[in-house]
Amino acid sequence: MTIITPPKRRSKRYKELHPEQFPEKVKVPKKRGRPEHQPTDQTRNTVSMMAAFGLRQYEIAQLMGMKADTLVKYYSHELDTGLNKAIVSVASKVYKTAVSDKNNALNAAIFFLKTRGGWRENNTLEVTGPNGGPIQTESINIDALDYDEQEQLEAMLTAVLALPSPNDETQDADFVEIDDDDA
Repeated sequence: MTIITPPKRRSKRYKELHPEQFPEKVKVPKKRGRPEHQPTDQTRNTVSMMAAFGLRQYEIAQLMGMKADTLVKYYSHELDTGLNKAIVSVASKVYKTAVSDKNNALNAAIFFLKTRGGWRENNTLEVTGPNGGPIQTESINIDALDYDEQEQLEAMLTAVLALPSPNDETQDADFVEIDDDDA
């Protein structure tokens, strides 16, 4: 039977006397995950344009191949100012086009400013009475009308109620019904 004895422990003094037997261990930090993102001018311009086009942050991050948190960390300025830069650029082109009497791109620029720039046209319709006063209304006492007048009023109301509603989608203005007898 063989007895296995543990190796002898050497003293610190032995390590000092025989350093060749104990090479120094160099600690190398382990790299974990992806390398840190390095933004460039090209990626900044790309993110700024995508923000101007109206893409959401998660969509931009997906297209750029990163997480939304990374996008916000490195490109928050571009995300905040991308739309504003586009609005300024288009607004300056609208102004130049309007001043130079060129109408070729004006409609597209106006559309962009209305949809993305928050611009709008003020189309209001104000209904007033004579000379800007209140609308005059008058009540009718049906009991004070004679029988013929009541029948005329009832016929008018029936005709008005029979008209198609402007919100009725089933009615078509160009639709003409043809009787089988006429054909």
